[in-house]
Amino acid sequence: MIATSDLQAGTGVLNRRVTTWLFFLCLATAVLIAIWFVPWFVTQDGPLHLYNARLLIALSGANSFFNNFYAPRGGVLPYVGVYKLLAGLMSIVPARAADRVLMTLTSVGFACSVLWLRWRVTGSEQMSIVAPLALTIAISRLWLLGLYAFLLGACLFILTLGFWWMWRKDLKPARAVIIAILLVLGYSFHVITTGLAAFALIVLAVATPGNNSRRRLIWTAAILAPSIVLMISFGALMRNSGGAAAEWIGLADAFSIQSWLQYLQAPDFLSISFKEFVGVAAVPTDCPFVEQSALSYLVLWPTAWATVGLVLLVASSLQGRMSRARLLQSEYRGWMALAVCLFAAGFFGPSAAGQGSILRERILLLAVVTLVPLIKPTPGTSWSRLAALCMTVAALLQIAFVSDYARISNRIAGDVMKITPHLESGQRIVLMVPNARTHYVVNPLPSIVNQLGVSSDTLIWNNYGPAYYYFPVAFRNEEVKAQWKRKDSLNQLLLRDQGEALAQQNPAEWIARLGAALEETDVLIVWGAEPWFEAPCERWFQPQPIFEQGELRAFKHK
Repeated sequence: MIATSDLQAGTGVLNRRVTTWLFFLCLATAVLIAIWFVPWFVTQDGPLHLYNARLLIALSGANSFFNNFYAPRGGVLPYVGVYKLLAGLMSIVPARAADRVLMTLTSVGFACSVLWLRWRVTGSEQMSIVAPLALTIAISRLWLLGLYAFLLGACLFILTLGFWWMWRKDLKPARAVIIAILLVLGYSFHVITTGLAAFALIVLAVATPGNNSRRRLIWTAAILAPSIVLMISFGALMRNSGGAAAEWIGLADAFSIQSWLQYLQAPDFLSISFKEFVGVAAVPTDCPFVEQSALSYLVLWPTAWATVGLVLLVASSLQGRMSRARLLQSEYRGWMALAVCLFAAGFFGPSAAGQGSILRERILLLAVVTLVPLIKPTPGTSWSRLAALCMTVAALLQIAFVSDYARISNRIAGDVMKITPHLESGQRIVLMVPNARTHYVVNPLPSIVNQLGVSSDTLIWNNYGPAYYYFPVAFRNEEVKAQWKRKDSLNQLLLRDQGEALAQQNPAEWIARLGAALEETDVLIVWGAEPWFEAPCERWFQPQPIFEQGELRAFKHK
């Protein structure tokens, strides 16, 4: 017969799991409502991903309109996975629904994978205290930027580590093949997540104690072999494309303490607020659903609440385990070593590598993920209660910021999509943004125009993806790439708020750059009512817009 104590223990575990998932679902509901019921809540690069997935589908046809401008790029490249996934979804559901599926997978799905890792490594005890942390880091600035490939790769990073940990004591051929496939699949989404997953497995294999360490190391090496071959080939591609150098962008002086203090503050992967420097400290100035900025809104900074909560959780987890001997003998010392390495790389490492950017933010996100399995605070202590409070506040604040971003995105993207009836098949379209300032540092303006090309045969010049050597879509030839480059250079000038100064100080150069950029364009879409930009455009475009609403106007070429 089953003992009463065993039944009670089983019931207790089940109740904890149910409570955790109910709490998590309550927090995630607001995010799911925004994704599925706000008509034009889009991430910054989401429309660009949809457009390129449509291009890959169209380029498979011999007589496609897009064959004049684009070509599929060969080779085993990262990013292919996300576009294959999107193309598959778009063959089943409308493009807008496909984007929503990816938004869900890379937010709530990512948070679920973090909770799964915590459960597989540490168990279900006190899972509810991790739930708000998992959702907070999932709906981060990286998600709102639309980094679908990286975040899907991050989900596979988590699955890879979780399965390795489950099977570490008894690795067999079938299990090794499964983990190796996860790594290769991760490479098809993003090379950074695959490289960090490989590094993580090496650290865990070396630092985790056990009697079968030699066997474990051999099997881990076999698991890593296929993905390492792929990453070596990608490294050669980087060097051949001139993009292999690491850069510490933002570090003015490597020998200055003040420069390092500013550099260490930069990789805030959670916050979407603008920031102002107060001395050497950069602090956020935005409040959800309030247009005016103020330094007093610092108390609404989700990153600060999450950081305090995470520090308290780690401190509470280490209570009674602080002796050097206990830490060295701990079953989780591999996770400790991995978290320390990733946090060090995220704070002190390069901010960019090759043509990729925001490298430190990506590493820090995964550093927090690897810290989650170590969180097992002492129940009932004041530290654990305060940590739970901080984490819940951080999650609620982040949800509020995301909800406000959804509102702004719906207004901006919704206005842009109203231009659709005024466009014709075969037209070449560009969006210029003389005034890009919106409420948050993330906004849909840079890429939203790509949404116009998802369901029509129109060329969108704001598609920057084909300019990168690792992207699955390439420009047809150097001439097309040069045409794109002239438009992109002008738009980057505008986005950096340098266009007006050039127009006033050197009108002749401004007109020349404007004319070169607006060649091969049938429809000019302008966001921001700026006479210094629109007045010269009348040389090439009709003075009366074919569409106008608020800050948005669309002009047809003469």
